[in-house]
Amino acid sequence: MKQILLLLGFLILISCNSNKTGKNEIIQQPVDKVDSILSEKHQRFIEFKKRLPKYNLPIEIHCGFDSMVSLTDYKDFRDFIPTKMEEIYGYVNTNQTSDLILFGRVGDDLYPYIYSFDNNGNILDSLFLIINPCGQADEFYIPNSFAFIDNNGQISMIDTSLYIHYIDNMNYKIDSTIITMIEMKVDKNGKFKEIKKEIKQITVANI
Repeated sequence: MKQILLLLGFLILISCNSNKTGKNEIIQQPVDKVDSILSEKHQRFIEFKKRLPKYNLPIEIHCGFDSMVSLTDYKDFRDFIPTKMEEIYGYVNTNQTSDLILFGRVGDDLYPYIYSFDNNGNILDSLFLIINPCGQADEFYIPNSFAFIDNNGQISMIDTSLYIHYIDNMNYKIDSTIITMIEMKVDKNGKFKEIKKEIKQITVANI
């Protein structure tokens, strides 16, 4: 009787161990599959970056880009292109841990945006590089915006907006000027963080 009980106990122990092994295999398979997908996406993102125009720092932008590259050249990499972007300017060569790519939208100007990506091509953050679009100028308001990316990857945006009124059909008078300066940096998580902002207003006395 004791021998039968020992035999039954031994069989139950083997059965339990077999079930544990099976569960571990079931759990491990999806992990391996995810790793494979991430590895494939990583390699595709590397290929995407290789095909982009490259720009060394520093970079200066006035109102918008002078030209951009059509997205039709990158139809095989649509998953790395932000949904609202219409064209690509290029890849920014920096020492940042995240990858920085300049995209654009077509409007009164070629509006510039900068996006940060992780190693697998996932978007981490984005930033519109113009404070006040120059194309919004009218008979009362003239914006003039610049963006600079320095050798350390720090972003400075400056806008000088004139508020005016016309004296005649050709000449106008400046009523006031607002100067806005914003400094940004990319943190270790690929987020664009504001580190400084100044706004100055200069009012012209009526004569």
